[in-house]
Amino acid sequence: MLKDKIGSLLVEQKLITQEQLNQCLQEQKDTGKRLNALLLEHKFISKIDLAKVLAKQVGVEFIEKINERMVEPSLLGKVPLKFLRQHCIIPIIVENQRIIVTANPQDLQPLDDLALLMPGEVTYAVSTDDIINETINKYYPLETSKEMMEELGEESAEVEDFEKGGGPLEEKDIMEMANDAPIIILCRQPKKMRQIFTSSHSNVNCAFVIVLTATCICA
Repeated sequence: MLKDKIGSLLVEQKLITQEQLNQCLQEQKDTGKRLNALLLEHKFISKIDLAKVLAKQVGVEFIEKINERMVEPSLLGKVPLKFLRQHCIIPIIVENQRIIVTANPQDLQPLDDLALLMPGEVTYAVSTDDIINETINKYYPLETSKEMMEELGEESAEVEDFEKGGGPLEEKDIMEMANDAPIIILCRQPKKMRQIFTSSHSNVNCAFVIVLTATCICA
């Protein structure tokens, strides 16, 4: 539960003035834009300061930097790249503690969905979208996406189009295909989905696939 409104916290900590807050609140009424976006748009506050206050608002830690030791590729590879980017969210591990880091702590559904992938106790933290996206781009395991897409290639028209264009999959192709989310392709291929579910070597978590499958069906 949010203890205080973000605007009041920013004024209280003297990160913005009451006049700046009032200006953005009026623009919010006129345009429908989010208050956070308006504050950043007018450069009244930095992304880092805003993220720190968001963390304080929901009572979680602020993560200023994510390094290689905090990222577990096998865990990261279980989550579709598009999901991570769309929700600006990433799972990390610090001192054996599993943590879900988000830039939007008020968006609870993606946090719940991702928590299904992480056994044991999960805690939460806040960072900026720049820090999270940089980490995703740097550490997301492309090889995992390549293996999944090649396994699905025999039945996937998307993969066939890539292969007809010039032989083996290139890294830039994998990024594009990962953005389309292998899970989406799985939704269209029940036979292949059953094969992956029954494979002891699968990198796909069934619970998460089921959640995303429901999303695909409704889309």
